[in-house]
Amino acid sequence: MAAVRAHREDMSPSRKEILIIREDLHKIWEKMKKQESYCPTVQELDKYAEKIMQFIDKHHKEVAKTKTHLKDAIIDLTEIPVMHPQMQRIAIHTAIKLSYENIDKFLSKCYS
Repeated sequence: MAAVRAHREDMSPSRKEILIIREDLHKIWEKMKKQESYCPTVQELDKYAEKIMQFIDKHHKEVAKTKTHLKDAIIDLTEIPVMHPQMQRIAIHTAIKLSYENIDKFLSKCYS
């Protein structure tokens, strides 16, 4: 992740924008991994899904051919089943990981 930050000034504004979202999701995932008591709310995750949707709308021409992975990231963040609290935490943790992995796939296809 440090390597990504080091080269950020060389990147396009759109790539910087999606990397910030990806890094924020990764930070939440790491915090959940370290703190058993921490679990973001579904509303917090919805905000990130909204940011990804806004990114797609704003950069539609640039990402039109590779936006499938971003749509998958949105689905990962918004389609979390309601479960027992302990299982809910696992579902949210998994959804966040899948979401930022889908953003990574998008980055590798769109900005390679």
